[in-house]
Amino acid sequence: NFSFKEFYTRRIKRIIPGLFSTLLITIPFSYWLLIPKTLKEYADSLVSSIFFYANYYFRDLDFYNASGTKVMPLLHTWSLAIEEQFYIIFPLVCWFIFRYLRNFIFYILSFIFLISIYLNSTTNYLVKFYEIQFRAWELLFGALIMILYRKVNIKHIEKIGLVFLLFSIFYFDDKMLTLNSIEPKLIATTGTGLILLSNKSELPFRILNNNFFMFMGNISFSAYLLHQPIFAFSRVAIKRNILTNHEYLYEFLILAVVLVAYVNWKYVEKTFQNTSIRNLIIFIFSSMLVLLSFIFASSQTNY
Repeated sequence: NFSFKEFYTRRIKRIIPGLFSTLLITIPFSYWLLIPKTLKEYADSLVSSIFFYANYYFRDLDFYNASGTKVMPLLHTWSLAIEEQFYIIFPLVCWFIFRYLRNFIFYILSFIFLISIYLNSTTNYLVKFYEIQFRAWELLFGALIMILYRKVNIKHIEKIGLVFLLFSIFYFDDKMLTLNSIEPKLIATTGTGLILLSNKSELPFRILNNNFFMFMGNISFSAYLLHQPIFAFSRVAIKRNILTNHEYLYEFLILAVVLVAYVNWKYVEKTFQNTSIRNLIIFIFSSMLVLLSFIFASSQTNY
């Protein structure tokens, strides 16, 4: 009963409105705060974000001559680009396997999962940070957990998962993460997977089902989209003496992310998840018109 149309429609409703609203929000701030050179970089990253190739754009960016990563409002969209590339490819792969090799779907996905992990050991170059073949295992892990959840029932497995997660939090430092080692991601992801495999009546799920965690879960996608622009623009504003680097500024910015994310979730994400295709198309077309007009106008500016 799988429908490609329904799958991609649901993905578009889930991702595009939140992303496009974020991109639209960043335009006036970028025009106000960014110098011409940085504004040109922003416009280029805007194009890559719209068409989901931001991972390749930032991979090929000359960071020696470009602005610092901390003042790039759309730097984080590289990960969304990988996710969207995965969503395009994965249903096609699953459809083929299910049609011709149905009994081997878990083993084939596990093989691809292991190949992706292996590829991480074959290079230390920056490309493995940005390219889908090095990241596919992280996304495939969720599919494998879903299949296993239907087949296995191991008591107290969530306790092992919590140990993995706590170990990741307290053992790995920024240096290890900067080196883009696979170990922190592998251990943290495994811990999450083990918790998801546990019975839904266990303690972790009772904790995660309280109102605070439910709220944070609801706004998490908008918070992901908005945190980088808010922090990047604040750094630029501080550098230009528009904003004072107060001792509580960091806490204020976190609060701002939560509040703006809540508004974006409630009035954009929720609205378009329940809207008709017609309204969704109108929103996408209107947003594209504004975004591409800004990009064209930026390209005409002399730098």
